[in-house]
Amino acid sequence: MFVPVFKSLSKPMTWGGVPRNIFILIILASLISVVIFQSIKGVLPILAVYMIILALCKYDPKIFTILYKNLNLKTHYFEG
Repeated sequence: MFVPVFKSLSKPMTWGGVPRNIFILIILASLISVVIFQSIKGVLPILAVYMIILALCKYDPKIFTILYKNLNLKTHYFEG
């Protein structure tokens, strides 16, 4: 029996090349940095972080899901 598998079912949901929650975090951090520093130059470090995250997501799209699950299960890995 042949069952078609659609790419949208296996491909992770991304906005701007990164996962949704991280993209929203980057947008909020950009807005907060503009408000705090009262200059658009405050966005430059956030854009650098975005580029690093984008490169990581191109290497492995599920890296942040893996890291999140690892942090939740850390007590099971290290009993000390």
